Amino acid sequence: ARLRWQFARLRHRLCTRRAAAPATPARLLRTYGYFGPELLAAARRTGAGLFLAQQQMVLTTAALAAAATGAKYAVDVEDIVSENSEEPIARVQAIEARYFSDAAFLCTMSAAAADFLQRRHALPAPPLALHNSPSLTERAGLRPPDQRPPDAVASLYWFGQTVGPHACAEAVIQALPLLRHRARLVLRGHAQPAYAQRLRELSASLGHPDAVSIEPPAPPLEMVRLAGAHTVCLGTQPGTQLFHQLAVGNKVCTGMMAGCAVGLTETIAHRTMLAAHPGWAFTFGANDPAALAAQLNHLLDQPARLAAMRQAAWSLAFDTFNWETESQRLVQAVAQTLPPS
Repeated sequence: ARLRWQFARLRHRLCTRRAAAPATPARLLRTYGYFGPELLAAARRTGAGLFLAQQQMVLTTAALAAAATGAKYAVDVEDIVSENSEEPIARVQAIEARYFSDAAFLCTMSAAAADFLQRRHALPAPPLALHNSPSLTERAGLRPPDQRPPDAVASLYWFGQTVGPHACAEAVIQALPLLRHRARLVLRGHAQPAYAQRLRELSASLGHPDAVSIEPPAPPLEMVRLAGAHTVCLGTQPGTQLFHQLAVGNKVCTGMMAGCAVGLTETIAHRTMLAAHPGWAFTFGANDPAALAAQLNHLLDQPARLAAMRQAAWSLAFDTFNWETESQRLVQAVAQTLPPS
């Protein structure tokens, strides 16, 4: 395994050195990811009628496997990586230009992203917007918000694999002294000790030494239940790149499913989602503690409004943003693509 990995790295390095070389399928297969040729060989052996590429990194593989076997291919554009400065943008754009138009279907993570992809690539129809929605079974045992006791201390909750600047935690901590009500911030995920200490020191310097806690990671299927213990779930996107502006992360639908009010950073995707489904969330600037505090004060000053927002989130998750509903559109797209058995 070590020799194979070293070979793949060397091949990748040699193929990416010629920056101006034509973006041929063979070159794309070897320069975005490390094991394109090996994955292609394995895919061709499956006899599949449909190859679904998870992101653009393996789209060339899926398209070539489909061409070689007479099958079809589709792509899940999970992130708009062509707008991420940390990705090889020219290579990603070459892959998209070559293969998007012939895909049986595309899906992506938000309505805003679907609209962007349709316009950029002149697609005949927008991709499927499949939100990162939990299953309704994940909130089993949670009482609806209108059956829960009021929170004596408002709890603002954020979770992720890692706790870092992308959580916008500094802005939330800076908002706490501006609130007219008691509140705390709970973060869940792996946090570097130095960063965790930085947050605690910031909170202490603002007169709230005990207002921030960092909880350990938990299994994915526990996320809805754990979110249900909090007042507001924070769905944050940390940057202004389109990569972030068009994304809707799992925190958004998890907080909704848990019956929390949801605080969303101001992005194109979040505004689009709220315009279509109002009443369950509010938006704030990622680096604007005063705006966040104003929104929270407006909510916490009016318990009935807060309760209505939480109940709206709970109901919207039941009616629309759950995987039982979302998955059916993916099943239908696949069924329309594959020949009858």
